[in-house]
Amino acid sequence: MDVKIIFYIILALILLLSVTFAVIWIIRKRNSRRKVCEMQMSQKVRLLNGLTEPSGFIYDTHWDVFTSRTDAWQRKFGYEMLFDRIAAGVNMVLDTWPVYFDYEGRTWLIEFWKGQYGINTGAETGIYHADHLNRRDKLTYQLCHLHFCLCRCAEAESPAAGLGHALPYCRMVMPEDHRPP
Repeated sequence: MDVKIIFYIILALILLLSVTFAVIWIIRKRNSRRKVCEMQMSQKVRLLNGLTEPSGFIYDTHWDVFTSRTDAWQRKFGYEMLFDRIAAGVNMVLDTWPVYFDYEGRTWLIEFWKGQYGINTGAETGIYHADHLNRRDKLTYQLCHLHFCLCRCAEAESPAAGLGHALPYCRMVMPEDHRPP
């Protein structure tokens, strides 16, 4: 057989396989979308929480936000500046405002975060302490009741309040949030 004919046969097979996989992918995507649209809201929330709970987060339908669980595994690690430094590497573009102060023989940190958490916009507030003065690289999480409001376009969103690890408040980005001016 001629080398050109073999080349064209292999090229045709690759093209045929590519088209077949594309059609299968489109059909599966359409079926998945239809299944999700047919699910009850409670089923969707259970499914979503099943995916996010191992990461220490849950979806709150009342406020339409993701928030952390009070027993989130992240609480055990406390705070390190390294977390803020590597945030951009894991798709988090954040503005941070750490406030350090010494009180009763401990160094305390109240840190505020806001920004883009992957595809979500959100904010966090955390209160931490270290047993030694001026030791600011590793601090222990302090469980406190926190309350704040995340605003979008000068319009206040529903407030998030509760006990949790740094009280994150992440809202799904809506398509209308990205309309050109």
